[in-house]
Amino acid sequence: DSDFYSFLRSWRKISKEMMDSKRRQLSRMQGGLSLLQSTNREVESMKADANKQKLLLETAQADADAAMNAISDELSKSQIKSNEIEQLKLDLAEKSQEAIKRKAYIQDEIESIQPVLDAAKEAVSHIERSNLDEIRSLKTPPSAIVDVLSGVLMLLGIEDLTWMSMKKFLGQRGVKDSILNFDAKIMSPEVVVKVEAIVKKKSQSFDAAAIKKVSVAASPLAAWVRANLEYARVLKKVKPLQAKLEA
Repeated sequence: DSDFYSFLRSWRKISKEMMDSKRRQLSRMQGGLSLLQSTNREVESMKADANKQKLLLETAQADADAAMNAISDELSKSQIKSNEIEQLKLDLAEKSQEAIKRKAYIQDEIESIQPVLDAAKEAVSHIERSNLDEIRSLKTPPSAIVDVLSGVLMLLGIEDLTWMSMKKFLGQRGVKDSILNFDAKIMSPEVVVKVEAIVKKKSQSFDAAAIKKVSVAASPLAAWVRANLEYARVLKKVKPLQAKLEA
């Protein structure tokens, strides 16, 4: 019996030791499991943080790329504007040179005819009053005188071309002044065409040598008509150039 009790005590002791060992193993396993779970949580947290950082980095990179693209676009625009400004300067310089050439050409053309007009005015200024009165006294004037006076009156804007109207014109106190102060620039194209038709049709009436034989006073007037027509032709020639300069 004592041996049996000894066996039981030994068995209980061994069982207890085995149970204690199992409990310790279980405790260690539970501790390891807790540590593993904690580690997993930390890893997941670190992954989440890493993802957040990645998103922030990607956003920052996108913003940086957009900023660089914007800067590049502005630089490109600035370069384009700079090129446009340079081209504009070149165009303006070219147009300025063209304008200078046009002005010089216009000036040369006008100056080439101005002496002719001035000479005709000078001749008119020397017409004697007595010579005009002599023409006025004619009851039936030569056709050449009528032709010349028709050209004069039409240029001056007088539409009545009867002999009575011509005599009235010649009798005015300031008749020579109205001719000398006439501004050739105001001649209308229609009037110029009509006077040119008279001069072309009655060319002998406006020939310097031929008209001088008819009337001393009519000769300077004929020259004045021809000079104004020449001036009108020059103005018509340079008018398109002047229009470009004024545009």
